Amino acid sequence: MTRPPVAAFAAGIVAVLGLAGLIRGAVPQAAVSAGGAATDPIVISGAYVREPASPDVAAAYFTVYNTTGTADTLISVESGAGEDAVLHSDGAMTVTSGGLGIPAHSSVTLSPGKGHVMIEHLLGPLRPGQFVNLQLSFANAGPVNVSAPVIALTAPAPTAGASR
Repeated sequence: MTRPPVAAFAAGIVAVLGLAGLIRGAVPQAAVSAGGAATDPIVISGAYVREPASPDVAAAYFTVYNTTGTADTLISVESGAGEDAVLHSDGAMTVTSGGLGIPAHSSVTLSPGKGHVMIEHLLGPLRPGQFVNLQLSFANAGPVNVSAPVIALTAPAPTAGASR
């Protein structure tokens, strides 16, 4: 039995790998940003939940970045930490009807005195170091899932590191 020359074997491997590269190149790929993640229409950063002073409610805060050229609207929020999650877009505890507008290429920050998501009828205690899952639903971008850390009542708010 004769063996094929090493050069012929190597040429065959190169041909197979080249064909695989052509096939891979024909498949559409997600756009990747410098951060290494696919570019998202909505990016949430700085999300956190303040440790509740009351056993019934907690407040979640975050910044919403709209990376698109079209305005979007945060229409609802859900959380597994409580029975209800209600968007308050001002410091006066006014329930936001119609959602929270996020202008194109802009951001909106929910922070103490400037709005929050009120998680009501908590299903258990929230302690620093735990995480609260939030599902933010946008009119155009659809659902965005966020995991927000619970921070101590007296802790400083986290800086705007990406949470999504």
